Amino acid sequence: MVVPLGKEGRVIVLHAGSASGFVKNCSLVFSSRETNDYHKEMNHETFHKWFSESLMSNLTKPSIITMDNARYHSKILDKTPTTGSRKAEISEWLSQHGIPYEPDMKKAELL
Repeated sequence: MVVPLGKEGRVIVLHAGSASGFVKNCSLVFSSRETNDYHKEMNHETFHKWFSESLMSNLTKPSIITMDNARYHSKILDKTPTTGSRKAEISEWLSQHGIPYEPDMKKAELL
């Protein structure tokens, strides 16, 4: 039986390097439990923990860090409500940001 390419287990590797080699004590390697979309296992929490505990603590001199736009490299901490948000969530967000509104306003008016 032939297993189609991309249907087997995967290994996720996270590391950093420079012209002088890889950063010591900085590798993160683990087996993916997903066979379809392994991207779910590399998330912001995993990346942030690696970045702060492994990478930043092991850089030995001033460095420039360049990253691509992978979704786990950043996280929106204060998401603006959308049409998919519940009215209560929208009202809470408006209150937290000092934006006046009337409680009897419809969801579409709050947005």
